[in-house]
Amino acid sequence: SSFVSAAAAKSKKKVSKPKPVKLIYQLHGGGSALFTTTLDGLDLRQHVGKNRYADEDGRRSQAEMGHPMSLVMTPDDSKMIIGYMQGNKFGEYSFKTNTFKGTAGFPRDSYAENVGLDIRMSGVTQSAVSPDGSTLYFTDRNNSRIRKLNLKSLKSSYLTGAGLTNSDPSLVNGYQEGKPCKDEMEPDAAGCAYFNRP
Repeated sequence: SSFVSAAAAKSKKKVSKPKPVKLIYQLHGGGSALFTTTLDGLDLRQHVGKNRYADEDGRRSQAEMGHPMSLVMTPDDSKMIIGYMQGNKFGEYSFKTNTFKGTAGFPRDSYAENVGLDIRMSGVTQSAVSPDGSTLYFTDRNNSRIRKLNLKSLKSSYLTGAGLTNSDPSLVNGYQEGKPCKDEMEPDAAGCAYFNRP
């Protein structure tokens, strides 16, 4: 057995814990990857992805995401939600498991409100998470719509925008502020908002 005298114990220096390193996360669309860099910009590292225009879940160095365009953190900072155009999908990166997994969308340009991997979109460009972390709002560029995704049920729904399916060609490249369309396929109602490729 052994012991340390009270005098020796007092003389011991406290070991300070290393301070957490603050990082900047940067999407590299052309390289289909996510990079991190320190605040001074001197330590750039590839964090997620392997530089391939593809669609594959996996550990962070093996994950494939084609042309990532949007990145948001969940309110508890446990996950990143990444939207990528090549696969027309959203995926989650978990800091706890260091894995990336596609959660919503399908690699084909189309439009359909549905659940999870059965959702259809075309060109995810921007996204934002609600303060309570329950909803992801995103722009569906080629469908000229703003949509939302319930992050628990993974069910998508239409929010606003007339889309490109309307019958009036003058609306396709137009812009008008207003309320959400009563029916996203019929933007002719008075006061309906429409815009082109947000």
